[in-house]
Amino acid sequence: MVRLDAMHRSLADGGSVDPANLLSLSKALEKLEAATDNARRITEGLELSHRRRDEEVTANLGDILELTLKFIRTTLLKRTRLVVEAEPVPVVQGSPRELGQVLINLLINAMQAMPDRPRSESLVSVRLEPAQECEWVDLEISDNGQGIPAEVLERVFDPFFTTKDPGQGTGLGLSISHSIMEKLGGRLTFESQSGDGATFIVQIPKVLPGEAQ
Repeated sequence: MVRLDAMHRSLADGGSVDPANLLSLSKALEKLEAATDNARRITEGLELSHRRRDEEVTANLGDILELTLKFIRTTLLKRTRLVVEAEPVPVVQGSPRELGQVLINLLINAMQAMPDRPRSESLVSVRLEPAQECEWVDLEISDNGQGIPAEVLERVFDPFFTTKDPGQGTGLGLSISHSIMEKLGGRLTFESQSGDGATFIVQIPKVLPGEAQ
């Protein structure tokens, strides 16, 4: 570990600093900057998840999915193959910004479920379709990763809980997404078996006639 107090005293006394320490300091500052940026994004996400219901609007989930994939596609395709099946769907209730946050969180979660696999063996699938229940629109995001161990299934949406390696996740993405969906009157559920991937299912209420704003 870099001793910043010792380096400060050396410089104050007109001394020099070991180049190896400067390199270590540079790396430490890079990690600090990354952690600060991560904390900022977490705070923004928490703010989104607690937004008041009277700020909700209607949204075109197909458009939100398209824009979200444009934003994150390059990152995804560096790590995994991507398959998208999107049918035309009705307008849904909710904030486009909040729904976009949910989609980004779920896509990143799917990508990070396959940390040690080559890209050719990793797959993220996205499917958007009208639900069989006519008042809902369904969005499913699946991965063929390691799945969720049975012993932690009940903790998936707990804040700060994660099964990922250190530095791979904050444990807040799924919790924030679940809170957003509850606030919007929707649902976020999942299906998974250890070693056999996972599917997260977003169900969003569609706008009924006379409700559009």
